Amino acid sequence: MEMQRVNYRGGQAAFKLPKSWVAEYEETGGAAFHEPGGGILRLNILTFESPHPVTRHDAVNLLASSGRNEGREILGLRNGNALVRYREEFIEDEGEELVLNFWEVASTAEPTYLRLAVFSYAMPKAMALGPHVLKAVQMLEEEILNCEFAPELVAGE
Repeated sequence: MEMQRVNYRGGQAAFKLPKSWVAEYEETGGAAFHEPGGGILRLNILTFESPHPVTRHDAVNLLASSGRNEGREILGLRNGNALVRYREEFIEDEGEELVLNFWEVASTAEPTYLRLAVFSYAMPKAMALGPHVLKAVQMLEEEILNCEFAPELVAGE
């Protein structure tokens, strides 16, 4: 599968997706990436300023401090980022059942900033266990684990 490098919002985050996927950036922040007939990957990045210089441990602490992640495994990654992943099911207003896979990645931006990148991959529940979707989720997991973040703030953050 031929991949393309995505430089999200001037390099805040960089990762790879299949070349066939289309990107749609929202004016106020965030983006959606999708392939025809497949699920939709959304990405939003929040930036926080710390009152003290940040270290690699602050990425794990950012995820641990979220009440949403209580009881979920937080992984410290070799690149200094931290990750938590989970899956949820929703019913839309129109009654369609959706499955969302979430990956929250925390990283540091020296000297005093933290980023929280929230990736979500949504698809109809009827598609969620199909081999094509399972393969896409596995590919996304690998690329998100290897996601790179700018070491300092990027213009517009």
